[in-house]
Amino acid sequence: MSKTANSKTVETLTHEGATRKYIPTAEYQSLMVKEDQSPVRLAYERRNHDLDPQLVWRGKDEQDWSDLVVHAPPLYIQEKVHPKALIDDLRRESAERQHEAGELHADLFADFNGIPHGADKTEFY
Repeated sequence: MSKTANSKTVETLTHEGATRKYIPTAEYQSLMVKEDQSPVRLAYERRNHDLDPQLVWRGKDEQDWSDLVVHAPPLYIQEKVHPKALIDDLRRESAERQHEAGELHADLFADFNGIPHGADKTEFY
């Protein structure tokens, strides 16, 4: 039996109740409020007490007594690309390559070692 060619459809899945905070693009950086442009100070504990018991070297815990302080700058979206546009472009390019090759599926044994068909009939060793 031969397989019939099924074309897969790609649809966009959206969740009705899902919301996301507005992440501005880089071009709106100059329009942001000055307080939002400054980096946010985040402090993390160096030792996670939820993972106790832990092996801590003698004197090492007192050495790292202070919290790890990180300055997190604001993030900007560099470009907005819809995922379906990427998939559609990939499918279009794949179809063009298949059309240029002239085959839908590659035949692995169509050209064995580059020998034309029938040329090896007279060879013995």
